[in-house]
Parts: sequence; C-alpha cells; structure tokens
Amino acid sequence: MVIRSFFSRSVLWVAIACAAAGCGKSEKSCESDEGRKAIAEAVNEHLNTGQCSLAVAEIDPYWNKEGCGTDEIRLARASAYACALGINFFDLIARLTDADLSASGFWATFNALFPATVGDSRPTAGNRALDALFSIQYPGAINRPQYTINASTPNPGALVAAHRTTDSNIYALLTSMGMMGVLQNLYGAPNATTYKITKKLGASGNGWQEVATMTEDGCAYAGSILTFVDSVNQVAAVLSSSFGSKVAEKLLTITGGLNLDVACKAGCDGTSGSGCTASCTTCPIELRARTGCKVGAAATTDDLSCAAAGIVKAVNLTNGQ
Repeated sequence: MVIRSFFSRSVLWVAIACAAAGCGKSEKSCESDEGRKAIAEAVNEHLNTGQCSLAVAEIDPYWNKEGCGTDEIRLARASAYACALGINFFDLIARLTDADLSASGFWATFNALFPATVGDSRPTAGNRALDALFSIQYPGAINRPQYTINASTPNPGALVAAHRTTDSNIYALLTSMGMMGVLQNLYGAPNATTYKITKKLGASGNGWQEVATMTEDGCAYAGSILTFVDSVNQVAAVLSSSFGSKVAEKLLTITGGLNLDVACKAGCDGTSGSGCTASCTTCPIELRARTGCKVGAAATTDDLSCAAAGIVKAVNLTNGQ
C-alpha cells in the first residue's frame, strides 16, 4: 500500500503488513489489527485516485473510536487531510528544489504552492492533519499536561517536537508550510504575479498584529510557523536524505534566521505595537496548539495571543507591510 498523496515516502511497511494480513478483505473495524488495516487500505484506495474528500469520509467515522488510537489510523487520517490541504509529497519536493526559499522569498513561495479562496476548507484540513501528526509519538514519550492536546481522546498529541517521531516531524514540516500558504492567501491578498502579500495579515486594518483583532486562524498561523521551525530543527540530520541537499540547506537557512523568540517577546511586552502587557520572553510551547489563544479584552495579557501577534508583525514587516 502506497499513500501517494502524502506519505508515499515511508509507508511501505504498511504495504507489507497489509499484504500479509490481506488488507481490504477483512471487515473494517477498530477491534482488531486486520480491521484497522482494512480501514487504512480503504483510505489509501481513495488517495491513490486523488479522491481526498472520499478518503476523509472513510477515516473520520473511526477517528477517536476506542481501539483506533494507533499510528496506522493516525497516519491514514493525516494522509487524508493532507491530501485535502493540497499536499503531494513528491510533487512538493520537486517544486521546492527550484523555488525561492530565501529570507525574503519563501513566504511568497508558500503562497504560490498552496492557493486558497474565501470559504475554503483547507485551513480545517491542515489543522486536522497536524492534530493527527502530533499524536504519532515515540513509544514511552511523557508529555506535560500543558503541552498535550486532545488528552482525553485515544489520540493525544504532543506539542513538543522531540516527543514525535521523525516521520511525524517531516510531514508536520510540510503540513505547516501548507497552512502558512493557505492562510496567507486567505488573509494577505497576495499579488497575482509575485505572490507577495499586499496587506497586513488578518481580516482588516492591522489584522492579527494587534491582539484586539486576533482570531483562531491568526493563532493557527503563528502556531504553524513555530511547528515549521520545530520540525526542521528536529529532523535536521535527515533533511538531506528526505528532501535532497539543496532543499535541506535552504530550509535550515530559513529557520536559522527567523528569530521567532524575539518576535514573541515583542508581542508580549507590547513593543511590536500589539497592545499587550503580557509576560512571555520566548515563544510559548502551547502556541503550537491553535485553540489556546484568547480573544477580546482578556487577550491583552494572554501570552499566547500576544506572542502570536508579535510573530505576525514580524512576518508583515518582512513582506513590506
């Protein structure tokens, strides 16, 4: 079984397991290895023909069901939603090889790679793919409660990249790229030729760089940037073998120059113009979870919302906004 839309690089072990167990022949169920493999095979059949919505519909009824909290099911759900986000592993790597990934150009590159229009479901797809990827962890990983998402479900996720597997981080890297591009298209009005944003990111005015107008999408955007950096740093040793030396070198150069902790601190102490009086000095780990930011009056002292505003301001400035 090869999940071509996203995970075709590293799931041959699933193919071997399915061949041995007769995937597709067993009844789909969370109650046995054969049943779970049948679910994954059904998802894969849709992905192999580019039917992202059918793959999502196939996996969703089993997500968070007792017995389906396994990496095979998590991988299948991440694959289905990554497909819906617009990710094709090999095509994306090929396009990144010759793309402008300089400090000034990579934001526009992501806009070109991941288009989106108003009412698009791609942000939801990206969020759900990341949720699934965050739940693929090293055996025995122990997460602090504040750094865990979906803790009460069969698929708890780790916000600390070091607790997630290498493959999880590689695919989270690509998914976070997609989220950045999609949200920039939706909220930054990119130029149709250069793909550079033409307005400050957010719904209107100064947008997300002011905490008073922070939204869950703004929080998800900042979290995606942090996840991108986390993932690149976590898999630095295998980037060349995964993406090729040219792309690996570019990714490491990008992440090394972002200075996100400086941006988060400026958002928290208000020197970025965020309107905050919060207390963070680095980017909070919890910001990797899109739902943590507060909105309204409470946001002005909320580390997550304020750090997110600082990150957005830094991105706006880099893009001339």
